[in-house]
Amino acid sequence: MSDDGLDSRPRLCWVQPDRQGPLHELRDESGGVRATLTEDRTTRVPWGTRDPRRAAVAAGSGRWEFSIQRQGLAGWLGLSATVHIAGSNRGHLAVGPFLRSGHLLLAATPPILWDERSPRAGGARFLTAMGEPLIAFRSGVVARSVATLVEVEPAGAALSYRYLLIALGRYLELLAGHPFR
Repeated sequence: MSDDGLDSRPRLCWVQPDRQGPLHELRDESGGVRATLTEDRTTRVPWGTRDPRRAAVAAGSGRWEFSIQRQGLAGWLGLSATVHIAGSNRGHLAVGPFLRSGHLLLAATPPILWDERSPRAGGARFLTAMGEPLIAFRSGVVARSVATLVEVEPAGAALSYRYLLIALGRYLELLAGHPFR
């Protein structure tokens, strides 16, 4: 995996080499793998809403583990959840109904917003608290196993934890049940 910097407008995409497999790769224009996300599909609980849906991410020297926690009736109904982040950066993303919006809190970073709009309205994205776009996610080409196109805005390219945001966006898409939008 490459650990080099991103240019001002890199062209990245999440690819799932085997559509039924747990591996997802973030590739650049030349086909180089920048990051991987591997879903842990072994469930240890009988109810889907209690499944932590763990995933492991590797990007350069960064390593993270994601899991989701849904608590109470609101969690069971899909009205709220918390995505926990462990590894190179620690924190959590508190999300609202159906994972469409949320607030990301990482240690020693300013708050970041998650906003998933309909594909017609521009797809999903991470924003600064002031609304400046950082990372955007757009529909890919299903026939080529390109699940999601990733646009890194100039403000996002400057972040040391940009790959964490890129992987977290993919994880949220998988949780929401639309890996190929």
